[in-house]
Amino acid sequence: MAKLSEREKQFVIEKLAEFCSHVEVARLLKSEFDVAVDRFQIRTLDPSHPRFAGSDKWRAIFDARRRGYLTTMEDLPIANDQFRLRQLQD
Repeated sequence: MAKLSEREKQFVIEKLAEFCSHVEVARLLKSEFDVAVDRFQIRTLDPSHPRFAGSDKWRAIFDARRRGYLTTMEDLPIANDQFRLRQLQD
């Protein structure tokens, strides 16, 4: 398993909070930081997974990022069901 720096761990946590899969996060980590990890190592950094082995610090960052991401998604008109239905109707 690759030893991840704090910056790389934060990147992983943020991508997981944005609903990226473990495989997607591993692929993004490889392209952004040139660090090869497998999905099982990513899983240990996922606070929403039972195998989470991180600290409360990472859980707090994950929760804050997830709340921010969901709030941003609600602000986008296309994310609203009524907006999409209205577009289809027109």
